[in-house]
Amino acid sequence: MLEPPTELDLSKLPVDQQTKELVGQLLNQIEILFTENQKLRTENQQLKDEIE
Repeated sequence: MLEPPTELDLSKLPVDQQTKELVGQLLNQIEILFTENQKLRTENQQLKDEIE
């Protein structure tokens, strides 16, 4: 099974503040999509179990 995204210290990125903010927003979206994917996988498995 996949692991959730790990923490990333944005202060260590050698880029400007706007880029750091964009990277932070992207990481948040990745986490949201990861969580939604896990929910859908669980729901999919439940549906498979019901039809067996």
